[in-house]
Formats: sequence, structure tokens, C-alpha cells
Amino acid sequence: MHQREEKLKEIGEILARGIASAITSQPNLPVKARRKAVRKNVDGEEDVLSVLATHGEATAACIADAMLIDASTVRRRLKPHLDNGAVIKRGRGPSTSYRLVA
Repeated sequence: MHQREEKLKEIGEILARGIASAITSQPNLPVKARRKAVRKNVDGEEDVLSVLATHGEATAACIADAMLIDASTVRRRLKPHLDNGAVIKRGRGPSTSYRLVA
């Protein structure tokens, strides 16, 4: 179990560095342009899982903030993982949270 936690932490740190470098490499760009730059560095569904691995349990809004994408995009990317049982959904409405299956 300890190795898994270390690996998940490492994945989260790598993701955080990628997002931070995309944002800080062009600080004078407008927010929309920075989001677009970040999206080019983010592979989508796998990175949604990385954010969940880092945060443990999080709402779509929290994941969206971490990835600089819309919450609706997060929910769309989580759907296949919810369907195959890799992610568990808890609650309803804006407070709905998601977590990886242990």
C-alpha cells in the first residue's frame, strides 16, 4: 500500500509541475489563452485520475480548478471511469464528490 501512495504522490507532483510550467511560462497571456496552453499539456482522462489520486476525494469543481478546465469537462472525462467502476461518485448536486476505488 505504501508504494502505491508514493506513486500516486509522484504522479500528482508531475502533473502539478506541468500545469505550473504552462501557466508561468507565459504569465502575460489572458486567462483563456493560459487555459488553452495548459490543455495542450494535459492528456485528459488520465490526468483527471491523477488529480483524484493527489486529492483523494474531490468535487468536479475542485478538479476543474486544479486542471484549469470546466467542471462539465471533468464530469464528461470521469463518466467512463464511473461506468467501469474505477471511480466512485458520492452525493448529488454541486457537492457531489469523486474518489478512486482503493
